[in-house]
Amino acid sequence: SMKLYIRQALGEEVNELTRGPRKNNVMLKFFDVRDFGNGDSFTIHAIEGLDEVSKLPGVVEIYINYKVGDVMHDASNGANRPGYYIAYGDNREELDALHEKIMQTIRIY
Repeated sequence: SMKLYIRQALGEEVNELTRGPRKNNVMLKFFDVRDFGNGDSFTIHAIEGLDEVSKLPGVVEIYINYKVGDVMHDASNGANRPGYYIAYGDNREELDALHEKIMQTIRIY
């Protein structure tokens, strides 16, 4: 989680981050409101696919910063982005395919 990365950045040894396979191709993708809607903002009626995405091979973490009933809006700064995912793959093509699968699976509307 982000807390582990913050602890590591502060100089603390965080063993949880070193578990699992080491890969050279890693992606940190920040979502944008336009990934889910057509405008600069919309009220969220449903969030679907997060559990399915979290079980995909190569997905380390996925986080959405909103819940049903919230208004998702254009991020004015990094702290209020809609969310992110971290994933890895054997090569760029595998990561690109995983990204497409993630974006087809997550539905926020």
